[in-house]
Amino acid sequence: AWLRQKFGLRVVRVRHFGQRARVETEPGDVPRLAAALPELRSGLVTWGFVDVEIDPSGYRRPDPLPIVKMEVT
Repeated sequence: AWLRQKFGLRVVRVRHFGQRARVETEPGDVPRLAAALPELRSGLVTWGFVDVEIDPSGYRRPDPLPIVKMEVT
């Protein structure tokens, strides 16, 4: 909720890998969030993260039915 309110994001996800946080948001919001990286980092550090990064590809929903490409012989 803090990320949505503070940065005006509609879609946001924080993936954590131990003490590293990777923030994902809509691709159009990535530049705006990147410009606020120092403020974003200081906020997430208070939650216990040591390293904070923004996924440059943006948020991607997992495909519920992934297409498996197989060669049929």
